[in-house]
Amino acid sequence: RNPDVITEQFSEPVGTASSALLDLTLSIGPVFLEALEDSNNLFQAEITHLGEIEFSSSGTSRKTIRLDTQERSFQIGRFNFFNVPELRWELGITPEIPVELDISGGVGEAVLDLRQLDLTGLNLGVGVGQVKLYLPATEDAYDARISGSVGETYIEIMEGADIRLDINGGVGEVTIDVPEGAAVRVDASIGVGRVRVPSGFRQISGGDSDFVGEHGVWESAGFESADRQIIISFAGGVGGLVLR
Repeated sequence: RNPDVITEQFSEPVGTASSALLDLTLSIGPVFLEALEDSNNLFQAEITHLGEIEFSSSGTSRKTIRLDTQERSFQIGRFNFFNVPELRWELGITPEIPVELDISGGVGEAVLDLRQLDLTGLNLGVGVGQVKLYLPATEDAYDARISGSVGETYIEIMEGADIRLDINGGVGEVTIDVPEGAAVRVDASIGVGRVRVPSGFRQISGGDSDFVGEHGVWESAGFESADRQIIISFAGGVGGLVLR
């Protein structure tokens, strides 16, 4: 084991909190995030990492949790990160109170399973590597923003979701699985790549702008009259958008 690699655990109880904001800055290694089960904790983590991690919590009824990585404390040129297989981030969040997530950074695979969370908003500024994101159906509508990833992104949206999903920039194909029969609108613009939507969708506007990119608006049948809607805005750099 590399002497610079350490494993630490962090946790914060729910306490009297009725909502929370989690601001998580990731670093190197695969990330696995899911809802906690049978736990009094609002957040808990076991992280095998390089450098130093700063963890803090503030507030009472609305808690703010911050997890930040101080990578300056090790020399980047000393070894290849991808040859340190033990690096790993295991994160858990309570499903018991409404949470807003702000997640940034990361080098490596990320599996973010938010299906059981009471999610009120997501801002995901992911880094480099494949991302798998599972978005919940919550009672209230929420916004999810994803920006600037390098690598394939897979998003699955749960049945009954009422969500505005903004995806911006990035390199790599984005695949979004939407529930069968869901009311979906897609407004997409791609620099290099193609937009593919299910056969039942109709194109409202746009079309092939040139041979390398595409832009347009597509809707599923009955979108306008639906109570719960999935609205996707996609402004892509390089790589296609597949909706299925």
